[in-house]
Formats: sequence, C-alpha cells, structure tokens
Amino acid sequence: MDFALEFLQSIIPNILTNWSAPIEERVWTNVYANECTFINSATFREALRGWANNATKDSSFLSRAFKDSTRNWMSNDFISSNINSAPVWLGLPMMLRPLEHVLKHGSESARSVAACETCKIGIGLAMDYVREANSSDSLLHFAESTCKWFRLLDKDMCKGVVREFGPTLAHLALHTNLTSDQLCGAALQSTGCTSSDPPQWDVLDRGAYETFLKVPLPTPVTSTEARKETESSRRLKILHLTDVHMDPHYKPGSEANCKKEVCCRGPLVSTEAQAGFYGDYRYCDLPYHTFESSLAHIAQTHQDLSMIYLTGDLVPHTGLGWVTEREEVEDIIRNVSNTISRYFPKIPIIPVLGNHDTLPMNQFSSPGAPPEVSTDWVYSTAASAWSKWLSRRALKSFRKAGYYSRVVHSRLRIIVLNTNFCFTSNFWQLNDGKDPGGQLQWLADQLQEAEDAGQRVHILGHIPPNFEACLNVWSRNFYEIITRYNSVIAAQFYGHTHHDDFSLYYHPVERNRPISSFWVGASLTPYIELNPGYKIFIAEGGRKSEFNILDHETWIFNLTEANLSPNRPPEWFRLYSAKEAYALENLSLEALHGFVERMARNQTAFDVFNLHFYKAADVQGNKACDSACRKRMLCNIVSPYYNKYVECVLTESREENVLPESIFLPSNSTQTEVNPYSQWSVPRVMGAKTKSYMSRKGRF
Repeated sequence: MDFALEFLQSIIPNILTNWSAPIEERVWTNVYANECTFINSATFREALRGWANNATKDSSFLSRAFKDSTRNWMSNDFISSNINSAPVWLGLPMMLRPLEHVLKHGSESARSVAACETCKIGIGLAMDYVREANSSDSLLHFAESTCKWFRLLDKDMCKGVVREFGPTLAHLALHTNLTSDQLCGAALQSTGCTSSDPPQWDVLDRGAYETFLKVPLPTPVTSTEARKETESSRRLKILHLTDVHMDPHYKPGSEANCKKEVCCRGPLVSTEAQAGFYGDYRYCDLPYHTFESSLAHIAQTHQDLSMIYLTGDLVPHTGLGWVTEREEVEDIIRNVSNTISRYFPKIPIIPVLGNHDTLPMNQFSSPGAPPEVSTDWVYSTAASAWSKWLSRRALKSFRKAGYYSRVVHSRLRIIVLNTNFCFTSNFWQLNDGKDPGGQLQWLADQLQEAEDAGQRVHILGHIPPNFEACLNVWSRNFYEIITRYNSVIAAQFYGHTHHDDFSLYYHPVERNRPISSFWVGASLTPYIELNPGYKIFIAEGGRKSEFNILDHETWIFNLTEANLSPNRPPEWFRLYSAKEAYALENLSLEALHGFVERMARNQTAFDVFNLHFYKAADVQGNKACDSACRKRMLCNIVSPYYNKYVECVLTESREENVLPESIFLPSNSTQTEVNPYSQWSVPRVMGAKTKSYMSRKGRF
C-alpha cells in the first residue's frame, strides 16, 4: 500500500485515538478538558460501540455523531483563540477517543467509516489551524510534534513524513480552497470514503459521445479470421520492463523486515531477517548487481528485440525513513537509464514516469506551482536522461507534464501518459480541477489524429487507469475516451501494481462486448512477496498489420534458489506463454473475454492465473484465494473504474459463476457514471467485500 494512503487511512486515526504523551506534557490535557466534555457521554460511546458491531446499521449515524459532538467544541472559535498559545491539537485525542473501540474492534465497514471521518476531522482542523496562523510553520510543527509525541512511527519516519509531505500540504492549505472533505474523499477513495462535493467534469462532448454509443459495434472478427490475418504478418518482439525500483543502498545481510518504507539497508544482522544476496521477498527493492545481471540475461536471451517499453518506477520505495535528496533521485534516474542504454544501445526505448520517480513520492505539482513545492525538475531530469531515446518534439511535450507521443511506424503511434496525475495519493490532482495537466484532452486529440491518419495506437502509462487508487472521475473520462477511439487502440501497457495481470474494457451499452485490453507488467523488483520478472510481447509488425498482441511470455527467476547460490547468476526461465498456459487460440478481445468467463466458473483455471499473478513466488499467502477473493480479482479485470468495481463486487452472483451475469447484460443507458451509494448502504460499500487484493499487503 502507498504510504500516503496508509498515513491517511491508518496513521491519522491511530494518532487521534491512541494518545500517549510524555508525562511532562500531560498537563496540557487539563487545559481542554472542559471543551471536550462530550467524550464522557456514555450514550455516545455505547452508540459507537454498538454500531461498530452491527454492519447493517445505517452508518450515517457515525457522521452525525461526529458533527453533533464537535459542534460545541468548535463553536467558541477555539482554534483561532489558541492559535498563538497552546498546541490546540492536544485536545484532539480526547475529542476522538470514542473511535478507539471502532478502529480496533469494529467491522471492516465501521473501521473504514471511522478512518474516513477521522481523516476529515483531523485534516480539517489542521488546515483551519494553518490558515488561521497564515503560516506553514504552524502546520509543520503540528505534524512533527504529533508524530513524535504519539510515537506511532520511528523518529526517522516521523521526520520523513513531515519533511516530504509537509510543504505540499501546507501550500495547498494556504493557497487553495481545498477542504478536508475533498482531500480525504479522494485520498481514501479505495476504502469507500467519499466527498460531499466530488469532482465532476467531462473531456468529451456529452452529446457527441452519447450519439457515438448508439452506433452498433461491428461484428467481431472470428478466431479463424484473426489467425489468417496474423499468419502473414511480420512480428515485433517487445520487452515490457517495469517497476525496477533499483536501490543503490541495498546491502545483503542487512535487516529485511524493518519499520521503514523499504528495508535491506543499514547494518548487518545475524537473524532470519537477513536480506538475501539477489533480493528479498520482504520489504526490499532491487540491488544494482541484480538489476545489471537481469539486463545481461535479457540482452543475451532476446537478441531480436524490436522495442522496449519501460513503464516507470526506476527509483526505490524511499524518501521517508531514509533521507532521500533530490540529487539522489536524479542520479538513480540517470544511472538506471544509462545502464539500460549500455545493454541495448540500438533498441528503441519508450520510457514512462512512475509515481516513485519524483520527490516527494506520488507528487506531481500543478502548472505554475512555486519552486519550493514544484516537481517540474522531474521532467527536466528525465528529459535529459532520455534525450537519446526521444525526439525533440516528444521532449518538448514531456517537459510540460510528462506525456508525449511518438510515431515509430507509418501505421503505429505510441502514446505515453503520465497516469500519476490520476493517483489519489497525489495531493495536487484536486487542485488542478478539470483534467490535470490537460492530459486527457491531449490524449483524445492524439487518438483523433491517429484515426484520421489510419494509424494504430499503443498506449503506455504507469498506474493502470482502472486502479482502485486512480481518481474515479479521471478513470471514467479515460474509459469514455477509450470507448470512443477503441477502433484505433491495439494495446495498452502499464505497471505499478508489480503483479502480472491484464484488464478488459467493455462497451457501455453492449456490455458483453470487450472493446480494449491492457496488460500490467511483471515488476523487476521483488517488493513485496514476488519473484523478479519481465514480459515479452509478440505483436503484429507487418507493413499493413494492425499491431495487435499475438502472445506474451513472462520470465522470472526464483529468488529463494538464487539466494542459495550467490556466486553464480540467477537462473532465469520462461514461466509461461499466455496462449499455452491459458489454452487460448489467440489474445483477441473475444478470446480474453472467454478466458475471464472460464475463470469465473472454474477454480482450477483461475488458480493457474493466480500463480502467474504473483510470479510463482515462494510465499504461502499468495496461493490462497477463495471465491470472494477470486470475485474481487476478476471484478478488477472487467471494471473500468473504482465505482464500477464496487458495483461488480457487491452485485449478487451465483455459486457456479463468481462474476454477476448482470454486468454483461446490454444497457439502454449511455450514462457511464455509477454511484454505489445509490444502490447499497454505506456499510456494504465500505465493507470487507470491496477491499481488493492490494489491501492485504498493507505496507506503504
């Protein structure tokens, strides 16, 4: 889990409900006792406790309880009257003490609602505090003192959180009208948290789009026709390399299970927690020697590569507990890029920015942000490192906001997106308002140009656009653009999750008709509980071809076995071919849809996919996936954005088919927006069923 999401979902609620100040500070609690008398209300505490154990009760009670209980506390201008004297936040733990039982013992939905409401109150008070003081110093003092006194994180992590995220949040508090309701509703989207004023905007003209949806889809190409078309085509061999996360400070034998965001650094230890030589299944990124060994293997094994798709995250999971300066991020981007160039000097390389390729992580600032919080330096650094790979025109576009296009064949255009703009952990995305960076409008324009020129398109990005932590309104607009231009899009490629996965987009009206697919690459880093891996795609490449994907292979090495023999290189092997492993005649949209339906009905078929999903790692927890887990994973494959995912998971399905049949039934509506709260109660939307496979990892 990304640290920013972890901070808002877990750390803030724990901070505000687990007060453990040093003795010399306890005197402050008496200062605010009279302001917080409501916490002594047995009725209030018992009501919360009862609600926490009753997942069917209308959870609007919780929100009302918070508002009613804090009204008196806030009505006497308490914050502004104390802004320059006592640390006002010391009253918060008492104010929110009743949440402790909910967070520790409540149902999944109760904990989610509690985290959502606590985030809104805690962030709201912090923003009010800094706005009253008109100084970022007060907010940074608030955060640093809170983290230090509550001892929730080790001291290095406390300093890192404030150092990295403090200036950005302080700037947004002082210079925007963003509210905690908006910020928490977006940042905690994947827990079911919502805003009373969610962002709503459209890129495509609604009338033109709805008219397009009324046009019947053409008859799908049969498997036989698809095979005849591809048999005469020249082949492209594409390396998909993603999520390298090269850690220059990796030290074999160091602590692999620390309390920081990434481990396997620091002094050597003599316990089972020792980091392996080539990497580790625990919270560790990729050593440089493993990275270079991997490139040597790829260059030797695949000497006929046509292109390399490099879909982001060259930099390790660091910057909080481990102090990371901008210069180190720049050095890693240059070092990784130069090493790849050294092994593949003549292969066209198409690079993408990942959410960790910036500092603070996940943050991609709005245009015009002041230098002290701007992340424009990332674009300049990457553009310089990638200048040998990109044209002047592409570099000019990239320097603007991290996206560009490149025509590599008269019939093939590659469009590279900065999907980090949609990430709910990017605090700037709400500040940008409609279409952050103007990227989706640019995408629609690029696809229109491709359609006019008779070109096919490959789309590359880092964060998958249907990802649970991709802002719902952004994902919906992306889905509508893909729907409109589905006839020109041959394939899409993403990373970020570290898993070996794929997804399908379906037509909004003819909902049993897949219109586009995308592939999620197998990460090179083993972080976490994975084997290092990469993917090879075979695509059509003839003069008149459609550049469709014909097959793909995933290659891995077993980390356990490699670490047993540190004196010899890891033994890479082909884990599987998609066509062979999944008994597919081809990788057409119809064939992939059939495979999804087969997995929904057949546990054995799904188990094969699940093994590959985790790259056959020697981790027992990866192998267990019951019918509920299977439904969540398959719903993730067929859902274009988070609200649709929730709809899929909560819609009843038959025992013999974990996917609800209704999601594939034709629709009379051209409206693609879905609001789960209009169909199900809050406890169900925020309950355990909607938590994806990502949630159980639970780390930064």
